Amino acid sequence: MVKDGQLAVLRALIDLSSVDLLYSDLYLHRASALLPEILGRDAYVQMRAERGELPRLAEELRRATERADWRQVEALAADASARQAHVATPGTVLDLAEAVYGPRTLRPAPAALGLAGLSPLPQIERERAALVERLEWLASVDPEWRTLYGQRAAAFHAYRGIAGGGNPATMDEQSLRASVLDAVARSDFTAVHRLVGGAGGGNGAAARLRVTPPTLSRARALRAPIPSVAIERAAALGLVPEVLAADPQWEGYLADGIGPPPASTWPALHESLDMLVAHPFMSSGGMRYLPWFGEETLLVEAFPETQPDGPGPLLDRLGLTRRRGLSRLVVEDAGRSHSVALCSEIGLDPFEFALTPIPFDAYVRLAPRYGWGAQPLWTHFDGYQVTSGARLRALIGGDVRYGGAADLCAVQRDYDAMGITTRFSIVRRDRFVVRVPEPA
Repeated sequence: MVKDGQLAVLRALIDLSSVDLLYSDLYLHRASALLPEILGRDAYVQMRAERGELPRLAEELRRATERADWRQVEALAADASARQAHVATPGTVLDLAEAVYGPRTLRPAPAALGLAGLSPLPQIERERAALVERLEWLASVDPEWRTLYGQRAAAFHAYRGIAGGGNPATMDEQSLRASVLDAVARSDFTAVHRLVGGAGGGNGAAARLRVTPPTLSRARALRAPIPSVAIERAAALGLVPEVLAADPQWEGYLADGIGPPPASTWPALHESLDMLVAHPFMSSGGMRYLPWFGEETLLVEAFPETQPDGPGPLLDRLGLTRRRGLSRLVVEDAGRSHSVALCSEIGLDPFEFALTPIPFDAYVRLAPRYGWGAQPLWTHFDGYQVTSGARLRALIGGDVRYGGAADLCAVQRDYDAMGITTRFSIVRRDRFVVRVPEPA
């Protein structure tokens, strides 16, 4: 018999995975450890198949009734009733199991986007209070993970709303027209699609935000060295350590929001950064994505873009058969399903580190070293464009035809063209909350 308390813990973990996106993979990992006590994977597969049979049986019942084949109707009804009873017995367990055993794609709840300041949410304080209450309850009933629950409860207790400035999902018509005409003049038709697709209908005006510097403790955390034992184990998976040097010029430009951009870098980077600051973009950690040009250490796949579909040992570990032509939905599932175990295996604390597609700002800084951005090829970047209606479009870029390494655009999450490759990295979760936006 399933205990109500067990179901409540699972429900809380799965709900949190769609709201507290910074630790979403950890909540699902914890749920996957508790769920087999209630419903194993094999039983889930069987019950899911039986539930899938019910519509077919209903159609056969209808046809048999129209033929007045009462013997067949009786047999089909008995079969359907038995299957329905078997599936219904666990109650909501099967639905909860979908989030754990099914594809682990990103499913942000409205509260997640509201807490990040990416969409209006009038009841934000009520949602925040409910989060704190749920986390404190989990800390009391699941002591093994009390530390994480307590830390997240404290973080949300101290939360203060992020002001986005007007409706950041929209662009005024005059600015939109000017941007589109400029892109047309450069024959950058991808930029036209990007601008129009994210314009949100042209109503309202987007306020440019000032990018605040991180706290000293967070900056220090990001530049801390990767443990040597992790570097050795990561090398076997094709991941190499990289130290990103700080770029004070771009950091200054992002912080001030005034003056010309550094003359030493691509003009396309100026356009991409202005777009990121002026419009809503979200990292996979559920926070507003704002570029980071401070010092940072990370692990990254460094294969050449002239070999964009090399298999690589990391792909095997993630259950992927290729790296090119993957949709973001597939990439999300691989990362969210394996990040926690993978980080633990190579000697990194999964509460501190996470596996993600390479972030755009990291790609830009590493591109000169590895010759990236010189091929007619896009790369998956961590993060999403938040368009009107709070819909997400996956970030890609790096195509030589549209700006090279500084190219940045967004596509539907199910887009799986062979012109996109996947480059994974392991980063500190702190990079997702390294700073917050403020009105200019």
